[in-house]
Amino acid sequence: MRGTAMALGLALVLGGCGSQPPLPVAAPARLQAPERAAATVEIAPRFAVLSLDHRWQATDIYQYTVSLKVWNGSAYVDLAPAVSVVVPQKSTPAETQAVLSNLKQGARYEVVVQVQGNAGGTAPSQVLNADDTGNTAVLDFTQRQDLENMETVGVSPTLDRVPFSGTATVAASNVPAGTDSFLAQLQDASSGAVIASLTYPATQTASFSHLRTGVNYTVSLTALQAGTAVASATSAPLYYDPSGQDLEQAQALAIAF
Repeated sequence: MRGTAMALGLALVLGGCGSQPPLPVAAPARLQAPERAAATVEIAPRFAVLSLDHRWQATDIYQYTVSLKVWNGSAYVDLAPAVSVVVPQKSTPAETQAVLSNLKQGARYEVVVQVQGNAGGTAPSQVLNADDTGNTAVLDFTQRQDLENMETVGVSPTLDRVPFSGTATVAASNVPAGTDSFLAQLQDASSGAVIASLTYPATQTASFSHLRTGVNYTVSLTALQAGTAVASATSAPLYYDPSGQDLEQAQALAIAF
């Protein structure tokens, strides 16, 4: 009997221990993302070399203006008040970054980079990337899964193509006696193909315009008497350097018979 009572008592004690509630365990603290964010904009302009156009040079850039727009659910619109950062290019060394701060978590922004300058880069008097190629980047803080509040984006605006129109004026010397008119032909020196031709009185001069950069030209000149060719001569090669800084280049072709 005594052994049985002791066994029952032990069973009751164990059962009592098992019915006690478990000790509470503290949950790990949940980190909250900051309400504000920031972004660094890396700017690297593109300088395209195009055979039909003159290109802007790095020395023509006076400054970058980095502006910020916010997504309103249907479009990117300007903030009120407007937000912009000027990145000067005439400092030593030239700056390549703009830092945008106090941005809202949960918002989406558009960064717009405007390149400003002129020939020689003396003032921000002209927008050099008005064609709007590669001028923007998006900052999206709406789907953040971590605590990072700094983002870096790159923007590579392409500088506009500047229309080039070379001009060549023909000046004849040692003209055969009796010449009353000329036939001038503009040719591609590489292929010999005639690009343009014109006939004009001997008392006048001829000029060819809208010539391209990077092409070797020649001009052949034929002296005419009553429509009959009496002598011909060809100019030296004519070439407009695509890397030249002068946006409007005019050349005179001296052709001696």
